[in-house]
Amino acid sequence: MDAVSTNLRRSWEVYFAFTIFLTAGRAYSFFAPESPEHLYFTVLNAFVHGFSLFYILAVLQIALTAFHWLPLALYLFQRRLGPPLFWQVMFVLRAILDTAGNSYTKNTLVSLYQNDPWVCALTLLYLVLPYVPWYWACWRYAFMQKEA
Repeated sequence: MDAVSTNLRRSWEVYFAFTIFLTAGRAYSFFAPESPEHLYFTVLNAFVHGFSLFYILAVLQIALTAFHWLPLALYLFQRRLGPPLFWQVMFVLRAILDTAGNSYTKNTLVSLYQNDPWVCALTLLYLVLPYVPWYWACWRYAFMQKEA
């Protein structure tokens, strides 16, 4: 391996560790009783009849995010596991759950937009940018590998 690929691989390894912290932070925000997101779901439970759907989507989103450590690691170590169609379905499912399973974040962004659209846009960038390399790697793993 040359120095460039070694440094690139090391960067991906550091990023992989970062994704674990991202997922742990999201899970903590959802499950910790003292967190604002937990309070949001508690209040939602008291007033919304379809609460279980929002809650289930959030739990599934966290679980699928944790599951996506696997294709990221497989991409990092250049290993194949299973058919590409499985990873393609998982990638699309994650994209859907990342948008549908974050009702707290969506409502926070709507509130910010009503107050100050620029702050909303900056907050959205702050929330999305850390996930861009993860999506890129998982997309490449799912859609760019060849069938055996």
